[in-house]
Amino acid sequence: MISEGWVHRLAFSIRFDNHFTGRSISEALPVRLDDSFIQPVLSPMGSHRQSDGSYRFINLNTGVYQVRWLPTLQNSYLDWMSWQENPQITLPVADPMVLIRQDLWPTANASVAPGLTAVRGRLTGASVDDLIVRIGIPGSINASTRFTRSDVNGDFLYLLPDALTPNAIGKLLLEIEVDDGVANVNGGEFVPAISGSVFVADQFLVTPGKCSRVIFQIS
Repeated sequence: MISEGWVHRLAFSIRFDNHFTGRSISEALPVRLDDSFIQPVLSPMGSHRQSDGSYRFINLNTGVYQVRWLPTLQNSYLDWMSWQENPQITLPVADPMVLIRQDLWPTANASVAPGLTAVRGRLTGASVDDLIVRIGIPGSINASTRFTRSDVNGDFLYLLPDALTPNAIGKLLLEIEVDDGVANVNGGEFVPAISGSVFVADQFLVTPGKCSRVIFQIS
């Protein structure tokens, strides 16, 4: 005897990743389809987030669907925000088993795991809202370097790769680029002052494995 049961058709799977690390967001997000109450299928553990970090939608008709991950009327959730439009998925996709990935960014006030190198920065100047910020080893920054944007107060959080090599005194020399190089960085200071040296241009020294609070002066 063959037992009867439901057969579900996978429409697509989407995963939300940390822009800086490429790893999936560990927190369960309120993912759903726009203008509907359709949510991803539940995992065996009862969460809409699967064990691989994906959110899987099943049994959808042909058409265009927008995926939302934020609660209504919010521009961030937990420690996460996005600098991209909500993803639009046109069904049927070529291969439903191929994972669709969407980047999210940590908010300026997000917590930083122990051992990570990060810069919790603030831009000060005449106009500091929504500026692209890139940080890297001097001379290495280009259009493909990972980025974030400053918020309305000029605040941002930037996570650095683990593989950066400190200098002879155990520090990392970094360079910051703001607004794709249009804005001039005129130096800055650390908060508290004892945590780093005052600098007069776009290069500064940080301690690897720490989250440094830095104020940058731009013009």
